[in-house]
Amino acid sequence: MAPVAGSAAPALMYPLSSEQADRLLATVMAGEFAGTPISRVDLPNPGYTATMRVLLDSHQITAVRVPARGMRDGAPVDGYYFEVQDAGTLLFSGKQRARKVFERLTHDAGVLAPALPQAR
Repeated sequence: MAPVAGSAAPALMYPLSSEQADRLLATVMAGEFAGTPISRVDLPNPGYTATMRVLLDSHQITAVRVPARGMRDGAPVDGYYFEVQDAGTLLFSGKQRARKVFERLTHDAGVLAPALPQAR
């Protein structure tokens, strides 16, 4: 759920420390999946995953932080951008929840540190 290559939207990153990005991921996932077990993932990028279950259907949502370099006043700045992947059989509600996680991550990250364009 990052800007698609070739789209008009610039790819953005957030100049956050590793600890800030991890704490943000943990907080958002815990808020969105209260009462649901959340597991840490480390590969290919660190983040958290949760599985929604309704009767025989399930949907897994994983949010990760990806290292990125941005530009501020012509100088490179390290930070992260966020990706949210989802897969499962709860097509409507699973996709909707994944979108909500992504929107909350980018909103809350922007409160901590304004988004910057990624360096090319």
